[in-house]
Order: sequence, then structure tokens, then C-alpha cells
Amino acid sequence: MKDYPSIGQISAKLSEKNVNIIFAVTQSQLALYQTLTELIDGAVVGELKQDSSNIVNLISQNYKV
Repeated sequence: MKDYPSIGQISAKLSEKNVNIIFAVTQSQLALYQTLTELIDGAVVGELKQDSSNIVNLISQNYKV
């Protein structure tokens, strides 16, 4: 039986493959994902509006960094 990977394992694999994660979450989940991004190299979080109208903006902002 396999277990889920740890956050450290996920972070290491993302770094190895040069992958960045953009978490686009609603305000109610923002604090949780801000904490998570501190543990995953290259991960960022942005607040998604309720109607998701700013998703393209969140993605484009994080590619400009």
C-alpha cells in the first residue's frame, strides 16, 4: 500500500522538474495556502474572485516574476 507523498517530497520533485505552482483560491482558503506556499519552493498563492474573473490576471502576474 502506498501513502500520499509528503509536502517535502512534492517540493523536491517540483524543483527537480522546474515546475512552479500557482494556487488560485478564494479568500476563505487564502491563509491555508499562504502557509503551504512557504513549504513548497516556487509556489505562489493568489486570491481568486468568487466569479473567477481574475484567473488570467493571477496567472500572468506570476509568470512576470
